[in-house]
Amino acid sequence: MRTIRRQYTRPYIAHASIAPSCAIAQWNGDRVHVWTHSQGVYLLRADLALVLKLPVESITVEHHGGRRLLRA
Repeated sequence: MRTIRRQYTRPYIAHASIAPSCAIAQWNGDRVHVWTHSQGVYLLRADLALVLKLPVESITVEHHGGRRLLRA
């Protein structure tokens, strides 16, 4: 009896959203609160701080699914 071993893999394509995407932001004085479909909330928070010229501590980013935001 002969054993043949093989391994098959499929390359990583993409992890991408197929649902509608949106974000809602509320700016209140020196604070910004963002609700977004993004799963990278910490990276988004850092980018927003750079763009808005605010300290990171002044920005709150919460993950919510895109469909939940559209219904709000």
